Amino acid sequence: MATINTIHDLFHLLRENPEWADELRTLMLTTELIDLPRKFDEFVEETRAHNAKTDVAISELRESQKETQSAVKELQDDVGELKGSNAINAALRNPDLIVFALSEDLLIEKILTAQDIVAMLRSRPGVVPQDARMSFIEADLMIHAKDLAGEDHYIAAEVSYTVGSGDVDRAIRNTEFLRGLTDKDSHAVVVGNDINGTAQMIVEREGVVWYQLRRRDTRPR
Repeated sequence: MATINTIHDLFHLLRENPEWADELRTLMLTTELIDLPRKFDEFVEETRAHNAKTDVAISELRESQKETQSAVKELQDDVGELKGSNAINAALRNPDLIVFALSEDLLIEKILTAQDIVAMLRSRPGVVPQDARMSFIEADLMIHAKDLAGEDHYIAAEVSYTVGSGDVDRAIRNTEFLRGLTDKDSHAVVVGNDINGTAQMIVEREGVVWYQLRRRDTRPR
């Protein structure tokens, strides 16, 4: 029989007789400690399963959030388009007030149609660049007016519920085109319920007329 004089002797015997190691482990450790590795493995698996479910839930939540944000954005766009459409309709119902705000000496001769503007472009090709023609034709409001002396004037108006710098820039640009096409005095006007700060600064700097619609004018009818 092997004798055990040192701890190394014990280790040597246990390596040669693995079943002794199991018996010794049973004697030295409690059932809970012996079962701990198995329970830890089970815990790891349960944690992984829980994390997987959590990841799926988070993914579904993010997808739902994206859908909600998209729906809100679409609703905001629809409301913005409706407000803009109401503002344009209000401007078309009140062109005389817009012209009066520009000058008390002007009287409307005609609201220019797309056909009128196309005829102008054909009469003087090259005045309006090709890439700006459709935007010019589709301008919100173009007016031919006369002053008390019978002189012709043209007005380019851009309309938005809230006037921005882009509206002012387009009104100024269209006014320059009208002047080049007609050789007549032409004026830039912006129309809306409100105007933002940047647009207000450009209006004041460039001498553009700002006509404010009344709230009741842009209510749906």
